[in-house]
Amino acid sequence: MSHNVGKTWWPGSLPGEIRSHDDKQLKQHLTSVASISKQLTDLHGINVDTDLLTVVGWTHDLGKVHPTFQAYLEGAPDHVEHSRPSAYFALSLIDDPKAAFVAAELVRRHHTGLEDVEEAVSFWAGDRVNYRDINMEMRNLLPEWPALLTEDKWNEFLDFLNLDLEVDAEFSLRFRTLFSLFITADRMDAVGVSEMPCQDLPGFTLPTFKKDGEMNRWRAEVREKCLRQVPKVVEPGIYTLTLPTGAGKTVTGLQIAREFAARRGAKSIIYALPFIAIVEQNAKVAREVFGSARVQEDHSGVFSQEEDAGTSRGAALQKMSGLFRYWTEPVVVTTLAALWRACFDSRANATMNFHRLYNSTVVLDEPQSIRPELWRGLGKAMKLLAERCGMVFLLMTATQPLIGTGMELAQDVTPFPKSRHTYQFLSEKYSIGDLLGLLESHLPLRDGSGMVVLNTKKSAFQAWRLLKERLDGPVLFLSRSMAPLHRRRTLEQLQKLRERRCRHYLVATQVVEAGVDLDFDWVFRDMGPLDSVIQVAGRCNRHFNPNICGRVLVAELVDSDNRPFHSYVYSEILTHATREILARYGVFTEHEVADMVKEYYLQIDKRRRPESFYEDICEGKWRRLPELIEAKDFREVPVFVELDDGLMPLLKGLEETERTLATQERLRRLWARASQYMIEVPVKSLLQCAGAIGKIRTTDKEPPLRTVFGERYWLISKEAIGVLYDPVAGYVHPSLLEDDIGNRMF
Repeated sequence: MSHNVGKTWWPGSLPGEIRSHDDKQLKQHLTSVASISKQLTDLHGINVDTDLLTVVGWTHDLGKVHPTFQAYLEGAPDHVEHSRPSAYFALSLIDDPKAAFVAAELVRRHHTGLEDVEEAVSFWAGDRVNYRDINMEMRNLLPEWPALLTEDKWNEFLDFLNLDLEVDAEFSLRFRTLFSLFITADRMDAVGVSEMPCQDLPGFTLPTFKKDGEMNRWRAEVREKCLRQVPKVVEPGIYTLTLPTGAGKTVTGLQIAREFAARRGAKSIIYALPFIAIVEQNAKVAREVFGSARVQEDHSGVFSQEEDAGTSRGAALQKMSGLFRYWTEPVVVTTLAALWRACFDSRANATMNFHRLYNSTVVLDEPQSIRPELWRGLGKAMKLLAERCGMVFLLMTATQPLIGTGMELAQDVTPFPKSRHTYQFLSEKYSIGDLLGLLESHLPLRDGSGMVVLNTKKSAFQAWRLLKERLDGPVLFLSRSMAPLHRRRTLEQLQKLRERRCRHYLVATQVVEAGVDLDFDWVFRDMGPLDSVIQVAGRCNRHFNPNICGRVLVAELVDSDNRPFHSYVYSEILTHATREILARYGVFTEHEVADMVKEYYLQIDKRRRPESFYEDICEGKWRRLPELIEAKDFREVPVFVELDDGLMPLLKGLEETERTLATQERLRRLWARASQYMIEVPVKSLLQCAGAIGKIRTTDKEPPLRTVFGERYWLISKEAIGVLYDPVAGYVHPSLLEDDIGNRMF
């Protein structure tokens, strides 16, 4: 590949008074970005064209020499586009047409994101640009520019785009890798990070476990058997760890991941989970085994407790992590959605963590939460990333989906010798009004603590109202209509009740399915996908009380129109396969579940319609990223709930703090704290609350339900607690108080 960089021009020739940012010379920024991108390739062991990265780094902001942009940095209101003319300079410095196209597109899209290749080709080969206009614009910006385009070079470039450009998996992978390295280097230098420190993989400290008890001895045996499989892992690829709930999967998986990384000389472990609540819980475990300083918890609700520059990472790197959610530590605990975006999202900032995945060990915990339509494509993508990027994938769950084939690390593990619980499936349909009788007839309702898990917020709320009036002992509630702070307090209350051995009950939606350490004597689950049923059952006699055998009851609840509640949430493909299998077994034990899950996923694999997202990526259709989890078909808005006196000072701070680069870290911390008070509510639901608002007495002139931050967010004030927001059950739409069940929005 032929580049002219270093022969005809370099950024040091730019005048020192020309700036790229308020406090940075343009020539300094351009040379630093090129240097940092090279550092990142070396740090992560990535084999890419560093000469091309140098061209991109040296030219990406040359459009800022325009007098209007310089005046903008001085405070003038207007500025000009700089990415497009900067791309012209990158194009002119490279002779090879393919490399020139890549470099020019990296520069042109560095503030927005990757276009589909077809759109990019249309820009360059269409009527919008020609080499004469490009030369004129470069000369107007830099009169002494030495690398103007010739007609022959321009025609060769167009011929390549129209006739010879081949887009495939390899091209897409390299393009994204270069974009990730360059974007990260650019953002790093902008916030003052001069280099990325090299951090070795931390050691692993096994937590102290109880030695007594049959369950604890079995968990230790499981961990040792799984670890004995690790030496057999010699190549990057896909591996699975299929363990029943309660087997100590989190600690075992983290230890295996650490062994994988250490044996291969890798420096990164990325641990991804489906929900923020589980991320918070498992990040705590990761900090216990790896040390707090080496673990980064990454999700929308996390915030840094470090307030000054005296941190181990330094103020600039801390700001980098905060502003862009960039992964700076050797162990990252994040969401599956964040990992999905890092791998495939076309937006510029979303690509920044992609190069961090090279030669890493990636743990996907509870991957069955990913839509089945994506499994086949995701498996292909993981295989490519393993082969080309040296990645090791570990898929951990009790219900292993058919995402990718690989060695099973728990193949020698024997089930817990005693069944912790038994299952019973009732094939009839029942209403919410039948629920109490159903529980009394089939479960030890009043002899121990129990949990009822339903599919919709409305059915769960109705069940909670019914049971709390008829049962002795506290009846708590959990759903996504409760603010994170409220959910955390409820989980703490459940833990205390369990420790004091007080009989208690929980009514919940699917938020309890995975990763939540709950333990009940009996569980009822409304009909749902088999993997969801089994995940909920994992909270029944989870830690094995030898004095009882847990009971799991599954039945199908319907609304007043005789429509099953599961139909508002799940695909009929999933529930139909589940119903067939459960009906055939009827009553079964925990030990029969593994065979049932295999049969279930085989049925799903035959019936699903795979989406072509992997093929789209390989073809350069980079902007068509599908939803990882089932998408909602109604619009929701964020709503703050004034649970206590801590919220309003946070909102005031967010309103009064000026939005600048210097204040972004403070704003992020304020926002992360405020998000602990936030829920998402359907727009239609909020607008229907007008009648209830008139019944609320307020202590000031502000209405108890109002918009904030320019009507982009809503606020439920403390006066509305008990009316629009129940202290136990969370957000309460007035219709939830009615007897009719089945509104899809809940």
